[in-house]
Amino acid sequence: MLKKKRNIVIGILLILIGVLLVEGLTSFAPKSLATTELGGKEVWIDTNFNDENIDDSLADKLLDTIVFNDKLYVVSSMCDDSGETDRTKINVKSYDGESWENVDQPIFIESEDIVEQIAFCKTENDLYIFYSGLGYFGIKRLNSITETWIDVTEMNDVSGTFGFAVSTDIIYITVMNETRTVAKILGFDGTNLSEEKIYFQDNGYIEEPKAAMLNDVLYVGVRELGKTQITVYSYIDGAITNLNSTIEASTYTMTTLREKIYITTDLGYNAGLTIYTYDGNEWGEIETGIDYGSPSMVIKENEVYVLTSSWVTDGKLRTYSYSKSTQEFVQEGEDVDDPAFIAQAIIYNDYIYTIYQNGTTGEIMAKRKEYVPDYYRGDINQDGRVSVADAIYGAKGLAGSIVLTGDQKAIGDVNDDGRFAVSDLIKIAKYLAGMIEVL
Repeated sequence: MLKKKRNIVIGILLILIGVLLVEGLTSFAPKSLATTELGGKEVWIDTNFNDENIDDSLADKLLDTIVFNDKLYVVSSMCDDSGETDRTKINVKSYDGESWENVDQPIFIESEDIVEQIAFCKTENDLYIFYSGLGYFGIKRLNSITETWIDVTEMNDVSGTFGFAVSTDIIYITVMNETRTVAKILGFDGTNLSEEKIYFQDNGYIEEPKAAMLNDVLYVGVRELGKTQITVYSYIDGAITNLNSTIEASTYTMTTLREKIYITTDLGYNAGLTIYTYDGNEWGEIETGIDYGSPSMVIKENEVYVLTSSWVTDGKLRTYSYSKSTQEFVQEGEDVDDPAFIAQAIIYNDYIYTIYQNGTTGEIMAKRKEYVPDYYRGDINQDGRVSVADAIYGAKGLAGSIVLTGDQKAIGDVNDDGRFAVSDLIKIAKYLAGMIEVL
């Protein structure tokens, strides 16, 4: 195996030497850079969301976002508990990149207790709103032709928040019962809700059920009330297995990115943000170095993670990008210049959006800034991957047959010695041959 790797390196180096020897004989125009000027990257632009609930805006609201049928959707809600029963008003808006418009009339939920969570869920053809409170869990579906919301189904003996994950032919939803002592998995086939499995029972009070799919396997998480231990289970062919995780958090998110389960955790004010990963076999841990909490994680073109975090001294939001190459988090431009109660980050077209409730006025705001690709170390031609083409491209740059930009030279400086040279190409060749694991 080692001999084979050496032969690969030798082959790549021979190609590079050939390129250097035929300096100037090959015409190879550099690819245009898919980057944006720094000013566009750093500046957050208000998209004029126009929150209809502004008159009652100081009340705490619920919020969720999703991209569906080439539009960005935002659902927000607020509660009126002044009457004999609680009444929750739910508003949905869509955004086409230029303007916001209402989707149908507001939805009103009458119940003995307020709605505790609202969330979008989508399949290939349908967009749903899930909502829950003490004693109920309900589902509405968007009629894409009439742009109206249709009642689908509702279930009792449910309490608090929920999690969900979309499989090929079913949507799995994890919920708690009304006493918050039982955690169970529900199945939704687009029409009916049915109970699939109980995975936590008679072992204390619980909260924050979450769910995510990975390689056709459902994973669910739950936290015992008043404790920080997060217990994660797998659900395969009707069987529940405790994965014996050692994750602790006062609040957390659970999602699937890059063929792994990612769990972002927050242990409270100034405790720092930690991300745990699970690939179906092993757990990993990423220390972010971020002191902010209340995380929200998204991904753009399988390249950049974005975290929106709040609840520091001034309550403002910051967005960070995670570079897989350097395995570090870097703040993305300036803070969103408002304090916030709740916030989410989402990618739509070539912009990063933060949707949040302004902590001063109480209104829902939507701001965006241009997305700038985070290229891998060694991706000299900036096509989103490291390959032999990058070594050849770099060799042509060293030979003078093409002109490398400053960014391209910096990306090619995998030795971190401040200059781009043949030694960097040799390291890239070794990386491509598998002789080293990290550039």
